[in-house]
Amino acid sequence: MISRFANAAVAALVVGVSAVSAVATPFYIPVNLVPFANERLQARDTGFPRGSLVLGGVPFFIDATLNNVWSADVASGANPRVLQVPINLNSVREVYTLINVIWGQPVTGLLKIEFTGTGGAFHSVDLVSGVHVRDWNNFIYQNTITSPNTTNVVSTGGGQRRIDMQKFVLPASFNGQDLLNIRIVDSGGTNIQRALVQGLSIGIDQPAPRQWQVGVGGNGLRYQAVQAINGITWTAANAAAIAAGGHLATITSAAENGFVYSFVGGNQAFWRTNTNNDAIGAWLGGRQAPGSAEPAGGWGWVTGEAFSFTNWSPNE
Repeated sequence: MISRFANAAVAALVVGVSAVSAVATPFYIPVNLVPFANERLQARDTGFPRGSLVLGGVPFFIDATLNNVWSADVASGANPRVLQVPINLNSVREVYTLINVIWGQPVTGLLKIEFTGTGGAFHSVDLVSGVHVRDWNNFIYQNTITSPNTTNVVSTGGGQRRIDMQKFVLPASFNGQDLLNIRIVDSGGTNIQRALVQGLSIGIDQPAPRQWQVGVGGNGLRYQAVQAINGITWTAANAAAIAAGGHLATITSAAENGFVYSFVGGNQAFWRTNTNNDAIGAWLGGRQAPGSAEPAGGWGWVTGEAFSFTNWSPNE
């Protein structure tokens, strides 16, 4: 099973829905920067957060053990130093970044973010020091931000270190196109300014329910993964699923388990880790009756279907 039946989860998997329902709008897809990372954020301050996070109401993923940020200062080569992240997603509405700078002099024209669509759409924004970005360290360099689309989301080290979030709304020219990639283009230098890219999250339209086709062995029902960014209890998720015209997903075979997992696998917005480093995923429609013998007694599905298929993680 992909749910750990914890006290709260970040999503619910609903089956039988007939219309789009959403706990969070837009639907967020955090991007893992590990393949592009060349530095570890916690090497700058151990108080910086890591893991699956919600910062400023947006989910991000900062790897807990590996290099997890891209620093233009550490990147090799001549200017401009470029971070290019493939996205390949349709219906992208918004992009959220966690970008600060190293040194952060009050300069312009040294940093920009570019968005490219598959049909030729292109959008570029100059990231101006003191407006959109500022130094990661509250010291002698640029310490102010004035853009209404930049928000401080992390403060640590007694307020000395910080992470700021930027929001970008893509223009209408991207409608109907895939967002192909995002590029951070840095033309700064040592003791002038260098970008520190700490996180990236994509906001798309809530995906419509998807049918498990009978022709491929399915049951003909439609399923949907619904995000609850700030967490949701099983009871609340169950009530929301019923209100949407369905019920929390029930898993009765390996094939159904695989289909359901495809909704949340690879999207860090659906997963958190607890203090035991267990992955907490989306709610399912399974529950254990109060007073049942542990560990396996009294489990059942909300639909009354037989609780015959299980796929517990070790020690669950």
